[in-house]
Amino acid sequence: MPSRVARRTRRVTAHHRRTQKGRHAMMPMPADAGPSARPRLSQLFRLHWEPGERVYVLRYPQGMVKLNPSAGEILSRCDGTRELDEIIDELEALFGASGLAPDVYRFIDHARQRGWLD
Repeated sequence: MPSRVARRTRRVTAHHRRTQKGRHAMMPMPADAGPSARPRLSQLFRLHWEPGERVYVLRYPQGMVKLNPSAGEILSRCDGTRELDEIIDELEALFGASGLAPDVYRFIDHARQRGWLD
């Protein structure tokens, strides 16, 4: 049975197109993000790798959120130094997949709504 990432990659690949310059041209970014958005983890949260469980967790004063591998990899790159396109390119190289942009944009929007990102 294919992994969850492989199934998701196949599903998303059909919806993703790259422009001549390699930028991701598929869906609009969240309303509060510009084309040069550099997502950054909110100061209330700390991303931490749990080696025993081999998983990222997002810690905050009231508790923690155990992240799935994709979410952990995305948030680990949200340090305010990378543009969204750079993050997507890194993830596609890491997972050996293309067409991850729609999922990354949706997750970034979700993370902003939850207050995880500034």
